[in-house]
Amino acid sequence: MTEIFKAKINCGKNYIELRKINKKIGLIDSIIFTTSIMNDIGLVTKDNDFKYLRGVELI
Repeated sequence: MTEIFKAKINCGKNYIELRKINKKIGLIDSIIFTTSIMNDIGLVTKDNDFKYLRGVELI
């Protein structure tokens, strides 16, 4: 399995889980969140859709 394929699967799985937490979160938010997790980097944002998620700092 290629890395891109794995990333797509992870984004889809995370999207389903994130929607359970916040019904307003979009697919692009899931892609951004999954990318930060896969690259082991923190996410800094002003988007309240990311509130309460691990590794996310709201400013």
